[in-house]
Amino acid sequence: MSIILFFATQSIPSLEARFDYMVHDIELLTEKDVGNYSDGDRFRSIYIGWRVFLNNPVLGSDLADLPQAMTTEYNEVYGQTVPVRIPHNQFIYILASMGLLGVITIFPGLFIPFFKKFLRSNPFILIHGAMFIASCMIEPTMEGTQGIMFHLLFLLLFINSVKEEMEKRKVRLLQEDNTSLVARVAEANP
Repeated sequence: MSIILFFATQSIPSLEARFDYMVHDIELLTEKDVGNYSDGDRFRSIYIGWRVFLNNPVLGSDLADLPQAMTTEYNEVYGQTVPVRIPHNQFIYILASMGLLGVITIFPGLFIPFFKKFLRSNPFILIHGAMFIASCMIEPTMEGTQGIMFHLLFLLLFINSVKEEMEKRKVRLLQEDNTSLVARVAEANP
């Protein structure tokens, strides 16, 4: 993947420009430039979300109070010159708003479907899981109806297809067992 990404950024001009912009934006962020840049806003929101989590690590700031807690932290760190954003990372959002208690209750529901043995056999579920995790790394995906609907639609469709396949496999195995049982009975009683 890294090799493909390297060659893609070298050979596709628009992708190269986006990559260069991202690097430039991160450099400005590390120089404490608080300009209104897309990637810098994302990283700042994640950093401030982490600070909100550290203020109340067990219970978080509460979902309803998260915007106010974010505003307070932004003003403390950057003053009132920087626009306030919610954390652009689903995991930091959960940590900041619900704390470790939220992690214990929410994270298993997000990850367990991708670790069930019978689900791992379906490559589409693994691909969907990778896309879902990637989406959660750059957006609070589960905080909007579209993110929840996208995730549940594809996850449940794939789970349903795997269940149908498992039922067909069970029927085949039962038929094979019955055939071998009949053959053993026929051998035992000539």
